Amino acid sequence: DLSRVQRTFYNVSKRYVDLLPDLPEALMLAADDIVEDAQDELDCELNPNLPFILADHLNFAIQRIRQGVPLQSPLCYDVKHLYPREYQIAARGVRQLCETAGVQLPESETVSVALHLINAEGKAGDMHSTMANVELIARLTEMVEEYFHIRIDPDSFNYSRLAMHMRYLVQR
Repeated sequence: DLSRVQRTFYNVSKRYVDLLPDLPEALMLAADDIVEDAQDELDCELNPNLPFILADHLNFAIQRIRQGVPLQSPLCYDVKHLYPREYQIAARGVRQLCETAGVQLPESETVSVALHLINAEGKAGDMHSTMANVELIARLTEMVEEYFHIRIDPDSFNYSRLAMHMRYLVQR
């Protein structure tokens, strides 16, 4: 019955479609809301599998939290400063999910969602290379600070410009 269809998804890999029966409907809709928000704000096409990937990740994260198994993200500070738009979108989405699902997810899950968004922006990237890039940019920043004997304010406009140039350098 087409009048009951809430959302449609195109060009999704069969392996992700096969996850659908295991994902709570509300979680799938919340993940798709995050993806729609990201597409609007980032003004780019994202991987069509992303709503399913995010829903699966968040479902697992909620299960871990309920079982008392926390997961830390050592990249939190770097992701927040190197990819502020993606982080903001992820933070809004995770906040909304926490309200509607009645769960409390740690900031590390916001970082994970942001990393999924960053990864989905790339043409052929994968999560491992995305995380490696973030770590490399953080290390490059440390090298600049050590070499010039300075401390770079990560909230400054100048750091934002430096980080953007390093992102492009690493991508190239």
